[in-house]
Amino acid sequence: MKFQSLRNISVVFAAALVLLSPRVWADADVSGGGALFEKMPIYWSPKARTPLREVYHDLILLRKQYAALINSRVDWLHNSDEARLLTFLRADDKDKLLIVINFSNNPFNGMVDLKSADGFKPVEIAGLQSSDSGPLPKLHLNGFEWRIYHRSPMLIHPVADLATGKD
Repeated sequence: MKFQSLRNISVVFAAALVLLSPRVWADADVSGGGALFEKMPIYWSPKARTPLREVYHDLILLRKQYAALINSRVDWLHNSDEARLLTFLRADDKDKLLIVINFSNNPFNGMVDLKSADGFKPVEIAGLQSSDSGPLPKLHLNGFEWRIYHRSPMLIHPVADLATGKD
């Protein structure tokens, strides 16, 4: 595996961990050696790379802002290429957040299996440039790109969702 690919995977993996659990793991591969989970310094602002400090800052703010990211509910969603793409929904009574992660170095064009995609908007994360993607459930992600979508509380209809079995 090439150095750049390993670094991209660890950034995506770290982002997934921030969204799935309260722990944040270090980006270990920048130091150039050792196992992924060995204690190593974190280079927060390496040149010509995504500014990790801003990314982690925004992810931590999201966890504080949305209780859906810290509860135990994780709904795994099917998509059109499950070997390369991870899709899941974090929700509570107020908010729904869709997280999509491309674990491949190749661009992804496909669909996520959402029963109701209405109202989901991409969440802006400082330092990350998202590829242009149309409305859900269609997705386009560049290699190792990830994105978070939020559905406005005004557009969530819990009674209708429960009655029809929607996400």
